[in-house]
Amino acid sequence: MEILTREDLLNLRFFAIKFHSRIARNTYEIIRTTFRDELQLLTTHRLHRRLCLLSGITPRIHDCCVNSCCAYLGEYKDQEQCPWCNEPRFGHDGLARKTYVTYSLEAQLKEWFHYPQSRDLVMYRAGLLKEPDPITIRDVHDGLHAQEVRAQHIYLDGIPLPHIPFSDDRDLHITISTDGFQTFKRAHHGSFSCWPIIGINQNLPPEIRIHIENLIPLGLMPGPSQPKDMDSFLVPLHDDAWRLARGIEAYDCETNSKFKLHAYVLTASADMQAAKHLSGMKGPNALSPCRICKLRGVYYAERRRYYYPLDTPHDKPSPAHRPATYNPRNLPMRSDNDLPEILRKIDLAPTLGEKEQIAKENGIVKRSIFTKFPCGSWTKGYPHEYMHLVFENIVPMLIALWKGDFREVDHSSQGYVIPEATWKVIGQEGVESIKTIHSGFCRALPNIYTHQTLFIAEAYAFWFLHLAPILLKHRFPSPVYYKNAMKLIKIINTCIQYEITWSEVDDLETEIINWVVEFEK
Repeated sequence: MEILTREDLLNLRFFAIKFHSRIARNTYEIIRTTFRDELQLLTTHRLHRRLCLLSGITPRIHDCCVNSCCAYLGEYKDQEQCPWCNEPRFGHDGLARKTYVTYSLEAQLKEWFHYPQSRDLVMYRAGLLKEPDPITIRDVHDGLHAQEVRAQHIYLDGIPLPHIPFSDDRDLHITISTDGFQTFKRAHHGSFSCWPIIGINQNLPPEIRIHIENLIPLGLMPGPSQPKDMDSFLVPLHDDAWRLARGIEAYDCETNSKFKLHAYVLTASADMQAAKHLSGMKGPNALSPCRICKLRGVYYAERRRYYYPLDTPHDKPSPAHRPATYNPRNLPMRSDNDLPEILRKIDLAPTLGEKEQIAKENGIVKRSIFTKFPCGSWTKGYPHEYMHLVFENIVPMLIALWKGDFREVDHSSQGYVIPEATWKVIGQEGVESIKTIHSGFCRALPNIYTHQTLFIAEAYAFWFLHLAPILLKHRFPSPVYYKNAMKLIKIINTCIQYEITWSEVDDLETEIINWVVEFEK
């Protein structure tokens, strides 16, 4: 192990100050050059290289398409031009025209056991499971998917690996997450400039596991276009996951000895647009978009998209591909066993048109690389991401409906439309109410009437859960819509509890079904 010099310690301490206080690079350079006679500080480039050498966490550079269609890994590793856009892989100088970076998951996970403080934090999962509570879901580790994984071997080429997942208290539970991200809004005119891939260490206590210092950087898929084949960018992570399932050598500071560290990527977190790339499905506007159930949509030609009501609208004939009504208590569910059969039918179809028809009916494009991870599951591996589902979709769409702005729907004389003059009052009252609420609960909120476009998920959550019950009372022409909104707030508050019992889950299912049925009416 390399010995740290006095210069190393000085630079590491200053890097910690720079990181935690968000000092800009230009500011750092001004400090470095101003005090160069007293402090021998490295440039940011040299500092990052030195940190990589000291930590053992070095960037891995891979070739990718110049338009970010795919990475030249896996089935594309020997390709010299992109199979999607036909752009050449190499320039005239013989070098790749574009590259992307990944970081080793193995190297980053080993670090948690090197120091007593971080080791104590990652033992949270083990401490939780040593005091089982069969009637309460306290964390993701009490979920059915995690329980199933803990009870079985992992098979590689038909041979079981000797280690049963999570049989060692030090085994780690990892979730990966990705989404398109705009770093330069004007430069890219709204398109994504990159797709970061991060890991979440679920062994940490829930109150700190998504703090920025605890997130695990795994890679950065470059933009500006979204990948055509995201699987190819995940090949390094897939290889890391299998090495971690077999076990890697790590050092435990508690026992002062080496041990076999195992870690398992159980789930991937993403909104539906990103999840379609991760899951190999067609996405949110497909005939059958859900990765959990087989509910099929009703096509609206005027909007050129599918909608997914339980009951087929009266003005739409029931399509042959779906029943007139779905029973919400008995939806047709997907199974991991369905996937191989669907893919086999696609492969055996004699024409491209038939292949596309089978894929369309089942909402499938291909088998995702994530299902080839050691604990990968097609139906359980991509849980619906709550922030986007509720606070970026349902709540904003309800507000648009109540404003009479939802799509091209005729809202005239509807009991759910709150008059514009009333919305002006609601918006101003919301702004005024924030002035009397401690900033520890919520940052300043924009006016919901004049500046709704500035609302983010956090703002929607606070406004809807804490302000709407007061601001919307007696505002609807028909009070039934206020009652419907309050039922949704009750559902959301139950969902975001730190703990929930299995009986509460059953009650929650009933409340959600009743709310959806009532809303459709």
